Amino acid sequence: LSWSEEGYRIHELDPDIELSLEKALQFPHPEARPKVRRAFERCVEEGEPYDLEHPIVTAEGNRRWVRTVGGPIEEEGGEIVKVAGAFQDLTERKRAEQALKKERERLRHHRDLLRRTQEIAKVGGWEYDLSTDTVEGTDQLNQIIGLPEGEDVTLERSFQFFPSDGRDTVRKKVRRCIEQGDPFDLEVPLIREDGQRRWARVRGQRQQREDGSVRLTGTLQDVTEQKEVERVLREEQEVLREMYHITADRDTAFDAKVRRLIDLGRSYLGLSYGYLTRISKGTQEITHARGEHPTLCPGERFSLSESYCRNTVEEGLLVIQNAPEEGWRGDPVSETFGVDAYIGSKVEVGGNLYGTFCFAAEAPRETPFSEREQTFVELLTLWAGYEIDRHRATRQLEKQNQRLDRFASVVSHDLRNGGGGGGAHGGGRAHRRGAALAGPYERAHRRHAHPDVEPPRGRRGRGRARRL
Repeated sequence: LSWSEEGYRIHELDPDIELSLEKALQFPHPEARPKVRRAFERCVEEGEPYDLEHPIVTAEGNRRWVRTVGGPIEEEGGEIVKVAGAFQDLTERKRAEQALKKERERLRHHRDLLRRTQEIAKVGGWEYDLSTDTVEGTDQLNQIIGLPEGEDVTLERSFQFFPSDGRDTVRKKVRRCIEQGDPFDLEVPLIREDGQRRWARVRGQRQQREDGSVRLTGTLQDVTEQKEVERVLREEQEVLREMYHITADRDTAFDAKVRRLIDLGRSYLGLSYGYLTRISKGTQEITHARGEHPTLCPGERFSLSESYCRNTVEEGLLVIQNAPEEGWRGDPVSETFGVDAYIGSKVEVGGNLYGTFCFAAEAPRETPFSEREQTFVELLTLWAGYEIDRHRATRQLEKQNQRLDRFASVVSHDLRNGGGGGGAHGGGRAHRRGAALAGPYERAHRRHAHPDVEPPRGRRGRGRARRL
């Protein structure tokens, strides 16, 4: 098998290397290798020429695209004795084709995006003819303001779709646009023909035609949903900011923080009751609660099977917008607590179940719980689990410190009294006894101060501990 210099260059192979057919057939990319092999075999066996475009992996491990052509060379008797062909480096062309393909896909995507945007943006177009004092709108415009399709209005009549607090602003902007040519872009409240209040973005500009006539053209977009999203985001930011202030307050005790967080959650979620529970051996105890409810009060205990929290423990997060409509009618929890709206999340401490953090109301909720609201409750449970775990660790550390202090007091007492009245030998024994006592104390102190450092334990040390 022999290649030209270009063949070696394309495959990034040293020209001094001898090639075999089998080695040459390893250069096509694995996904193209069977196709190339079959084409070559048909050429040899049946005399069928081939012309392929396929990727290769060069000797340097680089991916390239090549065009491979080949055909049989026959002797006079028709016997195929050779296959001759050529390689063409298509890498740059393929890159250009792929870039062009991506650009076409991008343009197609943008066209589809623009089409979908026009469908869902709720934008209507309008034009005001000064000569006839008529505002003509598209069907979408009339749908937004609640007019029948094809109905036109006068300019003054169009101003009536805006409430008094925004009407004068719109009127001034329109007049200024007519007289001075200043375009305008406003977001103002809108009152539909049926009295429903919406928010609209109104844009307009002056156009002078060839005949000298002047018209205003523009758009009106219903931005009510956008305004609602902005309101929700502002509210969420305020809630998260307040949540941070509460949890980061080092001067406030845990119980007070829980009460403030429950009140924050009740306000944010629009639910009357909030409570933190502890679960042990199938019994649920309310440790903290806010809201005037006859049963959901601190200190109340009840079976876990009689509460929504039994499902919260299993699912991690449970949301109920309307209990009767969601299959909870007749459940013991309805008779026990009488709440039809609920959201709760499981509290874990050290990877183990501690209890639940929940909010509820007697009446069903008008809207489903949003992802942001669910995340808010989950954040509360994470904080509660962390704080409870930290509080436990602090108590354990305080107990250890107390034990160490008591032990140090005993050692100090023995050291003070060990040298009195015993003579030289007695004093020596007391000193050795004090040193023996001091050794464990010092090791315990070091272990407390550096819990990650384990002091060495030799055979001799264990012996002294047993004697002590």
